[in-house]
Amino acid sequence: MSQIPATPAAARDLTDAEFAELDDLLAATPEPLEPCDAVMLDGYLCGVLAQPETVPVERWLPPALDWNLADPEQAEPGPGLTPDTPGWHAAKHERLLALVTRHHGEKFDLDEAARREVEWWRVHRELQRESDGALDDLTAALASLYSHVYGVPADRVRAAAAHRAEAMKISDAWVAAGSDATSPAIAAERDELVKGYALLRAAVR
Repeated sequence: MSQIPATPAAARDLTDAEFAELDDLLAATPEPLEPCDAVMLDGYLCGVLAQPETVPVERWLPPALDWNLADPEQAEPGPGLTPDTPGWHAAKHERLLALVTRHHGEKFDLDEAARREVEWWRVHRELQRESDGALDDLTAALASLYSHVYGVPADRVRAAAAHRAEAMKISDAWVAAGSDATSPAIAAERDELVKGYALLRAAVR
């Protein structure tokens, strides 16, 4: 698969220090709230920006700061993060919102990001129909997407992409085997995803 040049890191609106600050603020969010970390937030915002119609901030922001608000199984999801949340305060809240909303406005080619997103879906679907289970093309497609969105060389995020591709393979096999809720495949998939996102965060900070 041919490599597509990465978007220059200079095109990103947040500096590396601000990106790290954003990650630290998200990590400091009081329990039981479960916010995205900065890398997960990137993927979430990419999906928000790629929607055919503009998603208003009051719809996309609350789930970013407490992922439980996006869970349809939550009967009473609670108020989410506010300046008055115990263990939090207004100055942190104001800074977090400023960084998140600026991050939402970062500049990368949405059409190109959408093309690369569709490409890894295409490769994944082809992989599901093949018996050998080789993950090289899927890994390359995911690395290409990461490269464009984060403005880093594809080789720098390939290891992260490889873990995500392996997680997909485990998930596909689990579904094909009947989706047993007690299967050890669930923990194995989670382990690959955690490793992948940890490597991705390290690669883009």
